[in-house]
Amino acid sequence: MEFAHIANVFVNQAFASGCTVVKCPCKKCKNRLLLHKPEIQLHIAKDGFMEDYLVWYEHGELKHAGEPDGNDDEDRMDEMIADVATDYEEQSLPEEVQKFFRLLAASDEKVHEGTNVTVLQAVTHLMAMKSKYNFANNCY
Repeated sequence: MEFAHIANVFVNQAFASGCTVVKCPCKKCKNRLLLHKPEIQLHIAKDGFMEDYLVWYEHGELKHAGEPDGNDDEDRMDEMIADVATDYEEQSLPEEVQKFFRLLAASDEKVHEGTNVTVLQAVTHLMAMKSKYNFANNCY
């Protein structure tokens, strides 16, 4: 009975936007075929859901930011920079390295006291706008 309820909730959510066909998440179709509602209901009842399809990302459900996505590649940039810094602790830093660390420190500074936006975030946003709307360099 629980499976039937889950299948019914899925079908209702998948077709909630008004579309007439959606990807079939059964074990055989694996989100590769577009089918109508009765066909999907039949496939799910007959074959069940495809393995590990717990977040219905192909059918309107979004992953939550806190959920692991199976991608274990974490940004370890801070660790790499700390390693570089320890390599130079005993000797004076070359000008190029000092310049890099000043740039890193500036990127974490707030744009002004009344905001939580960092300089890096602001510049990144401006660069994204420049790219998206094809601004010329002299717009800055």
